[in-house]
Amino acid sequence: LHTGTLPTFRGVKSEFWSLLAQADGLTHAGWTLHEMMPTLDAGPIVLQGDLPLGAAADQAHLRALLLQDAMAPIAALLQRLRTDK
Repeated sequence: LHTGTLPTFRGVKSEFWSLLAQADGLTHAGWTLHEMMPTLDAGPIVLQGDLPLGAAADQAHLRALLLQDAMAPIAALLQRLRTDK
């Protein structure tokens, strides 16, 4: 799980870059569940989600909000994968 919208915000500190991009008009931050590959944040995307940046007070708060937002969709995906077997 990457707490940034791929491919726009690859690498570390994606929350920082999302918050910084607010000055350029970015209104939402996102998270991305992707497959792991040898290249950083380059695996195929499995799920993505986003939430309004205005809800975040700082980088740590934004990370917590993104992780919290990702949990239900990831749990639903896991449940589907278990039942589809």
